[in-house]
Amino acid sequence: MPMDAARRDLYLTALGVVRYRPRPAHGDAAAVCAEVSQQQFATDPASMVPSSAAVPPVPAALSPVTEVERSESPLAALREQTRTPVAVTRAVPEIPPEPAIVPVGAPAALAFRIACWQPAPDLLVFDALPAGGWPDRERMALLSNMLRAIGRLPGPLAAAEVIDWPPFAGADASLAGARESLALFVAGRMATAPFRWLLALGEISWHCLGADSGHTVGTELALAGDARAILLPGLADMLAVPARKAETWRAIRQLAPAAN
Repeated sequence: MPMDAARRDLYLTALGVVRYRPRPAHGDAAAVCAEVSQQQFATDPASMVPSSAAVPPVPAALSPVTEVERSESPLAALREQTRTPVAVTRAVPEIPPEPAIVPVGAPAALAFRIACWQPAPDLLVFDALPAGGWPDRERMALLSNMLRAIGRLPGPLAAAEVIDWPPFAGADASLAGARESLALFVAGRMATAPFRWLLALGEISWHCLGADSGHTVGTELALAGDARAILLPGLADMLAVPARKAETWRAIRQLAPAAN
């Protein structure tokens, strides 16, 4: 039995066969719409249920974006970089530490040892040493030769007495304190064993006896009573620079027996 065109098209549509037909003329638009409606009803009757108004399709609910997804997104990373200020490291010029400010007139701390001999009744000898130091064999030999040259060593040179400054840890270590302490020592020795001359060897000995920076080798300082101190290079200085022995001899040869 012959099949009309509408039924044939409906059958082919059910089989999944797509037929392309020429675009109808403008006058046939209503017929085409009616035919399509019939086909849709045949396949899905529910789609033709009348409604009072056309309801737009509801978009699917967007799933929330987690913090992990947001942080992993390249765009999110770019936004984060542009939003967060980038710390710029600049080279900071090094500021030298300020020097310690020492109050004007503050006493300077000293630490030294003075070796003391009295080889003859009228002569006392001081030689400045580093703190804790002792006169070695070379110093003792040089001093012995000096004393013999001026007739002040009748026998072997005795062991030295030592004067330490400061006298103990935590004690006054200023130059003023050292001068006062040495002045008491000289006064005590003058009272028990009076002497006429004091050979002050080394600049520390000079300053402790009251000398200043203007004094030089051969300068004489007045001490208590009639005693006088002669400023001389230290024994270590004479050993290091032999020419200083000549300076010393010029300063002490007045004490030699032939000069008296």
